[in-house]
Amino acid sequence: MPHSQTLPTPSNPSASGITYFATTTISAPASLVWAALLDFPRYPEWNSFTTRVTFPNNNNDPHRPPLPRVGDTGDLDARIASPTAAPNVTKVVVSVVDVPTTADVDVDVDLTPGVKYRLCWKAQGYPTWSLRPERVMEVEVLEVGEGEDGRERDWCEFRTWETMAGPLAGVVRRVVGVGLDGAFGRVVGDLKGWVEGGMGRGEGEGEGEGVSGDGGEGVSE
Repeated sequence: MPHSQTLPTPSNPSASGITYFATTTISAPASLVWAALLDFPRYPEWNSFTTRVTFPNNNNDPHRPPLPRVGDTGDLDARIASPTAAPNVTKVVVSVVDVPTTADVDVDVDLTPGVKYRLCWKAQGYPTWSLRPERVMEVEVLEVGEGEDGRERDWCEFRTWETMAGPLAGVVRRVVGVGLDGAFGRVVGDLKGWVEGGMGRGEGEGEGEGVSGDGGEGVSE
C-alpha cells in the first residue's frame, strides 16, 4: 500500500492523517487467529512488536482468553526499532470489539468468507489536538483452499494498521517512522508463524502465503 494512502479507523472515519499497515494470509481458521490475538498473557511468546498487553480480565473462566470490552483501559509495551529495543509503554483504551454472532473463540466454526473479527484500541496520553493514534487488528475469513500438502485447509487474512491524526503525525514519522514500518511487518509474520506453528504446541496448521507490510504511518503498539 502506498505511503500516501491513509486508512480509516472507528474514531477517524474520514481517514485523515498517516497510516502504517501490514497484512498476511494464515492457514488456519479465523476463530483460531482471533483467539491468539485475545490471549494477551502469551504475547511475549510470539509478538516481537507488542511484547506485553494488560487489560482487566473480564472473563472469570481461566480456560478462555478474556474478551476485552469497549471502554476498557490498559497498557502495553511496544518495541519499535527491534525486538530487543527498550519498550515504549503506552496506555490504551479499547474502542471496538467485533465478533461474528455465530462465532465462539473456543471452537473452529465454519463462517462465511468475508466475515471479520475486529479489535481496535486508541493510544492515550497525548493532547487530542496534537496526536490521535488508533490501532486496528482485523481477521477476515477466506475461502477454504489447498495447502502445500494438497489437503483442504481453512484460510484467513490478518491485517493490522494504525492511523494517527494531528499535527504531530509528521514528527512521529520523521523520528520513528522507519521503525514502525518494520514493526508492523514483523507482527504479521510473528502471528502467522505462531498460529501455523501450533501456538506453542508444535502442531502446525499448514503453510500460508507471504507477508506484506506497507508503511504508511502511525504510533504506539
